[in-house]
Amino acid sequence: MSNVKMVFLPPNTTSRLQPCDAGIIAALKAHYRKRLMRHVLSEMDDAQTATELSKRVDILDAIRWLHLAWASVSDTTITKCFAKCGLGIDTANEEQLVQQPEGPAYDTLLGAVSWADFVSMDDATRTTDVVNDDWESALIAKARGDVPAAGPKGEEEEEGRKENLTFPRVETRRAPGRVTELVNYASRTGNAAMLDAVTTVQSIVQEHCINQATFAKQKSITDFFTAK
Repeated sequence: MSNVKMVFLPPNTTSRLQPCDAGIIAALKAHYRKRLMRHVLSEMDDAQTATELSKRVDILDAIRWLHLAWASVSDTTITKCFAKCGLGIDTANEEQLVQQPEGPAYDTLLGAVSWADFVSMDDATRTTDVVNDDWESALIAKARGDVPAAGPKGEEEEEGRKENLTFPRVETRRAPGRVTELVNYASRTGNAAMLDAVTTVQSIVQEHCINQATFAKQKSITDFFTAK
């Protein structure tokens, strides 16, 4: 460690020097919270209490939404955030915050909270340990393995925080029928975007089921005839 020199950025400069803090994280959180709000609104009528409603969001949901949210962050947003920090030659106007979902249901759910405040509500949440004056000695001790390992209590607490995720079992042969119900629903509502999306899902599910059947046991034409 004697040949390593760690230099910290001056206070309150990360938003000016780091592209992620210049808007990339904010865009990611905005897209994520759009999906969170949509899920809450879709489940609200079936939940009796706020506690019950909160239990309808698990870690797997969050991972899926985060994956989709990151895919929704545009290349333009990333480029502009780098340019804002002086990295790059793009001089276009600053990227604006992802727009709030439209509709009275979203306005009611937000209440008096603005969309910008909702997106940035946890910006001040600490995500790292506070650096103390003896940080260098602590870092060296940790690298040497001098830091005591967590005891059984710590392991139990960590185990207690893990969630047991279970999935309702859907048989492969029934999956296409389930998706067909969604296609029929989209057709009845007249929502073209929904119909296009579920039709694409239907094709993917059908292809998957065909492949599953092929690998399991492929029937031949002779299987449908009895020997005389």
